Order: sequence, then structure tokens, then C-alpha cells
Amino acid sequence: MGSQRKIVLGSLFIFIVTLVQLANANVPYDIILDENAKRIHQIDCLNILVYVILLILTVCTIWFFKRRRVRFLHETGLAIFYGLIVGAIIRYGGEDYEVEHIRVVPARGYGKNLTIPPDNLYFQMQVSKQSTSGGLKKENKTYAYAFRGEITDVDNRKLDQKATFDPEIFFNIILPPIIFNAGYSLKRGKKETLEWCMKANLIAFRYECPRCKKNMRLQKGTVDGYEWRCRNQSKDNRHDVVRSVRKGTWFSESKLAITIIFRLTRYWFGKSMNAFVVNDLKVNKNMRQS
Repeated sequence: MGSQRKIVLGSLFIFIVTLVQLANANVPYDIILDENAKRIHQIDCLNILVYVILLILTVCTIWFFKRRRVRFLHETGLAIFYGLIVGAIIRYGGEDYEVEHIRVVPARGYGKNLTIPPDNLYFQMQVSKQSTSGGLKKENKTYAYAFRGEITDVDNRKLDQKATFDPEIFFNIILPPIIFNAGYSLKRGKKETLEWCMKANLIAFRYECPRCKKNMRLQKGTVDGYEWRCRNQSKDNRHDVVRSVRKGTWFSESKLAITIIFRLTRYWFGKSMNAFVVNDLKVNKNMRQS
């Protein structure tokens, strides 16, 4: 009885393995393509997740060390250090997956007059699909491949494929918050920035003195900030201060940054519009179209 049971179990195991192999061999081609696209999507999502975790970890570590009075560490050095750790994990960890490469040549009559590489390549191949009658039929399929760049070392590109990050994801998702944060926030207590803005006359706000009706100027105040004072103000003739701009406050610094951006945008936009009106529309100084 024991030997017969072993024979039955062995035969059942072989039968199950054979069925699994047949099922894997007859997987529809569309399912295989969907799995490949899903794997690429998972890799992109993992790249974004790792990048965001590195940014959060760098900021939190800097904040912790500043609270603990360790101020010799900088965000750039920490980012490089964390990047080395993640690079070592990518290099020596993870599973390797084989990527198939096929060398193609232009068909007869194509590619003779090209001076630069094409943007897309169309690859034709025969795909085996299961017909309604139960057999296999072959269909011709055409697939498009986009241009990625020149390949110099074909044999040693596994590490490059692991560490490659899509630049469009960085520029479209991660970079805009960094730009807005840098543009709309000034560092607290930075006198050089405010003084440079005063000298460059980039502040868009203008206030008139309530007495002499002349434009006021921004200058250093008696307190720890800046305030608008009349140009005719003297020791004997003290005009009222219309508005004070104190440094070290979020409102004044963010407002100053926004006004600088708007002033520069208005200047360059007006300059480009003047060039467009004069050069393209052929309008002279008397505003008559020539």
C-alpha cells in the first residue's frame, strides 16, 4: 500500500507540473504585454517613492541636528550621503531581470537620406494567438519603440538600467514645488537681499506721501526693519510713515518676493511686447501701422 501511494502521488505531481507548464506556454500575448507595462510602472513608482523619502529624510535629519546644536552638516552633504547608501542598495541588492535586445538594420530603401536618428522605430513580428477552433494562428503585429539615446557599452548596461530615472517625472512632479518654494520664500534676517532690492528698485509697490503727494522711498527704519519715508522728510519736517516693512516676518518677506517676481515678469513681458509690436506688426512711434 505504501509503494502504491507513492506512485500515485508521484504521478499526480508530474501531472500538475505538466499542466502548469502548458498553462504558462499558452498565456495570451496581451497578458504578457500588460505584465511588462505593469512592471515598468512599478519601477517608476518605486523611483518616485525613494526620491521623496530621501528628500523627507534629509530635511528631517537637518532639523534634528539643528535642534541638537550640530550645525556643521549641510543638506547637500546629507543628500550625497543618503544617495550613496541607496546607490549601494541598488548596486548590490535586488533581483536582476533579463532584458532582451535585438539588433535591427533599416529595411531596403529606408534610412539612406537620414542625417539624424529617427524618433520612433516600427518593429514587425509574428505573434501566435489561439483561434476560436482551438488551434494556434499567427498574426503580424507592429510595435513602436521610442528613441532613448546612443549606446556605447552594450554589455555593461545592467547597472545603468537599474539607476536610470525618467527626467520627465522629475521636471514635471518634483521640480515645480522646489522652484515655488525658492521663489516665494526669502531667508529670514537676510539684510543683503532687502538692500539689493532697494538699490535695484525692483519693488512694485509705490506709496504717496499724504502731505506733499510725492512718491515715498523704502529705507532703513529706526526699528529692525524697513519703512516707507517721504523724499522731502527732514529732521524739522517729519512726514508720517505710511507703511512699515519689518524683516523677520513671513508676510513682509513673502510679499517682497512676490513683488520682485511680478516686477521682473512685467518688465520682460513689456519689453518683449514692445519688440513684437514694432518688429512684427510694423507699428511706428505714432502708433500708425505701416
